[in-house]
Amino acid sequence: MTALWLFSSILPWLGFNILIPCECLIQVEIACPGFVDTGRADGALGFSGPAYQAAVEECNRKYAGLLNFSLTFLSEEDNQSRYNATAASLATFGDMSVEMVAQWYYTKRLFPSSGTSVIMGTGRADFTHLHELAANWNILYFQTVAYTRSEYRLPAPPVLSTATISQVSISQTFLHLLLFYQWRAVYLVLDTDSPPIFNMFFTQLEGILRASTFSFTLFKREIASRSLERSPQRYGPLLEDLGQLSRVMVFFGRADHLRLMMVDAWYRNMTNGEFVYVSWGPDDSGKHARVGNSSWAYGDNLDEIAQRAFASLLFVQQVESDQSARYKAYLEEFLADLRRRAKTMFGISYTARQQPGQVILACYSTIVMLAQVLNESLASHGEESLHDAMVLASSFLNRTFRDRFVEVYMDQTGMRRIPQAVFHTKTGSDYPEVSNSSTQGPIPTLGGFGTLTVQCLIQVEIVCPGFVDTRHSVGALGFNGPVYQAAVEECNRKYNFSVTFLSKEESLFSDSSADMVAKWVAYTRSKYRLPASPVLSTVAISPVAISQTFWNVLLLYRCSTQTEVWGTDDAVKQARVGNSSWFYGDPDDEVARMAFASLLMIQQVEPVHNAQYKADLEDFLADLCCRARTIFGITYTARDQPAPDVVSSYSSIGVLAQVLNESLESKGQEWLGTETANCTPFETSPPTGREVHGRSLTNRFAENQLASYSCLLSQFLWSAYPVESE
Repeated sequence: MTALWLFSSILPWLGFNILIPCECLIQVEIACPGFVDTGRADGALGFSGPAYQAAVEECNRKYAGLLNFSLTFLSEEDNQSRYNATAASLATFGDMSVEMVAQWYYTKRLFPSSGTSVIMGTGRADFTHLHELAANWNILYFQTVAYTRSEYRLPAPPVLSTATISQVSISQTFLHLLLFYQWRAVYLVLDTDSPPIFNMFFTQLEGILRASTFSFTLFKREIASRSLERSPQRYGPLLEDLGQLSRVMVFFGRADHLRLMMVDAWYRNMTNGEFVYVSWGPDDSGKHARVGNSSWAYGDNLDEIAQRAFASLLFVQQVESDQSARYKAYLEEFLADLRRRAKTMFGISYTARQQPGQVILACYSTIVMLAQVLNESLASHGEESLHDAMVLASSFLNRTFRDRFVEVYMDQTGMRRIPQAVFHTKTGSDYPEVSNSSTQGPIPTLGGFGTLTVQCLIQVEIVCPGFVDTRHSVGALGFNGPVYQAAVEECNRKYNFSVTFLSKEESLFSDSSADMVAKWVAYTRSKYRLPASPVLSTVAISPVAISQTFWNVLLLYRCSTQTEVWGTDDAVKQARVGNSSWFYGDPDDEVARMAFASLLMIQQVEPVHNAQYKADLEDFLADLCCRARTIFGITYTARDQPAPDVVSSYSSIGVLAQVLNESLESKGQEWLGTETANCTPFETSPPTGREVHGRSLTNRFAENQLASYSCLLSQFLWSAYPVESE
C-alpha cells in the first residue's frame, strides 16, 4: 500500500507545533577482509573495493544526518611483511580473514560501543569461523562474491549471501534436472586446474545429492585438465571410465576444457545419444572471463566437430534479464568510474573485459540494501535494534531489493536466489542458438535413461474485463490494455502468460468476477465475506488508505473545523482530478494563497526518482501509446496518459508472475490450481498498527506492498495502515 503524507501549514491557533528532534549520527563501520590482487580471483578487493566505496558515498549522501558509513579494507597484502612472504606466495597461504577480522573488531574500530559493525566478505574466506565470530559479537555478516555454507549450528543470524553466482540455486537446478529424467547413476567430474568456484559447485552438489531422499549412485573423479591435454590420449581414459559406469556426466571445469572433452567424446562415438553431459557456464564469457567461453564456436578447426558434440550437452545457466541500451551505457559509465577508483585506491589497473561486472554490482547492491534495512529498522524499532543482528537479519529475508542497477531477492535462509534454466545447443548448418529448454525441441534419446523431451509450459490465462474508451476513466482498457500486453511479453521471457480483453464495446463484459480476478484499476472493498481468496488490489490511488488518513487527522487534532480535501501532488499525473495548488495564474491567486493557510491537503508520497528512471519510464509510456494504436486503434497524448495507474497495472502482472513462480518452486504445480481450498478464513479485522509486517514486491517501475490471507498467495501480508472491519 502506498504510504501517505500529510502536507499542512502550521496553524497557530492549534496551540502547538510538531518538532522533530535531531539525533546524533549513527556510525556504521564495515570491515572488508580479502586480498587486493585482481590476478587471483574475481573476489579481489581490487575489483570489489571501489564498488563498496561508491555505494558508501551514495548512502552517506542519501542518509546524511542519520547514518554514516565507513569502510576498512583488511587485505592479506598488508600482512605480507608480518609473515615475511612475497606477494606471489600469499596465494598459497591459508585463509587469514578470521585473524584480520578479529584484530579489526578488538583494536581498530573507531566506535566500538556506540557504532554498528558489519563484516562484508568477498571471495575466499573461512565462512564457518567468520560466522561464529559474527554470532558471538551479534553483528551482521555478508558474503558478496562467493559462498557455499557455514557449519556453525548454534542459534545465530544467518550469513547473508548476495553472490551473483548462487551455488545453492545452481546446485538445486542440477538436482531437479537429474530427478526429472530419473538419472540416478551420476558421474561427477571436477577439474582441479579450473577456478575455485567449480570446486564450490562440486562440493555443494555432492552434498545435496547425498542428502537427497532419492538414492543416487555417485562416481567422483578429479582431473587435472592441463596434464590430460598434454598427453596423447587426452580425455580418452576418463571417457572410457564413464562408459563402464554411467551414461550421465556432470562436469565442473572451465568451458574450454569441457569443449576439448566433448570433441574427444565425439571421436569415440560417445555423442550419439547414449550419453548426456551436463555442465555450468555463463551465457556471456565477458561477464565471467575466468570461466571461459561456453559456446562451441572458437573460430578454430574444431568448431564443426564441437558443434555436433554439443548436441549431447546441457548447460545450466542463470537467466539474465534484458537491458535497454540506455541502461547498458549507464552501467558502462559506472564501471569505468570504478576502474578509475581502483587506480586511485590500490594503484592497480585492469580493462573493462577483465572487470567482473556482475560481481561488482553485487558488492555495490549489498551496501545499498544494508543502508535501506538499517534506516527502516531505525524508524520502526529505534536505535537499539541496530545493535541486534538477529533483528536486522530477519529484515533481509523473503524480500526483494532494488537499486539503480539490479534486483536482489533474498530467500528465507539469507541466500540470494537467481532464476536458473537448462539450455541446449541446437544442431544445424548454421551457428546454433542457445535457448531455454522450455521452448526447445526434443534432445536426442539417451539409451536406457529416458528421452530428453520438454514438458509443456504451465499456461496462465488472464482475463481483463472493462471498456476501451479512454474518455470515461483512467481505468479504461485503452490505457491499461497495452500495459498488460507489455508486462505479459516481459514475463513470457521466463514463463507463459496470455491475456484476453473483455470490453463493453464488444458486448462481452460481465460484472461477475470469478476465482482470483483482481480489480487492478479501481477497487474500494469487496462485500463478499465467506472464506475465499481476497481481491488483490494494486491501485495507484487507494481509497481505503486515503479514508483512513482523513480519520487519523480528525483524531489527531480532535476537531472538525478545518477544511480537508484530497488531491494529488502533480496535476499532470491525475489530470481528471485537477490542479491541487493555489496557483492558477489568475486574479484569484493572492486570495487563494491566503485561504489555503486553513487547508490541509492529504497526498500520496511519491518516491524520488533519478533521471535514468524518468527517461526509462518516458520511453515505456511512449511505447504504450504506440501499442494502444495497434491494439485498439485509439490515440492519446502523454498528458492524457495516467502514469501512476499504468505503472500499477504493469506491476500487477509482474507480481503475479513472481508469486506463481515462487509457489511453483516451493509447493509444486498442483498448488497453482488451489484457489480457495484450505484458505484461512478472513478474520473479523486485519492486523492493526502501523508496523509493516509484509514483503514488498518490486519491479523496474514500482514497489508494491500487498495484503492477503490467501493460501496460494500467502506471501502477501497486510500493509502498514489498518483497515477497520465492516
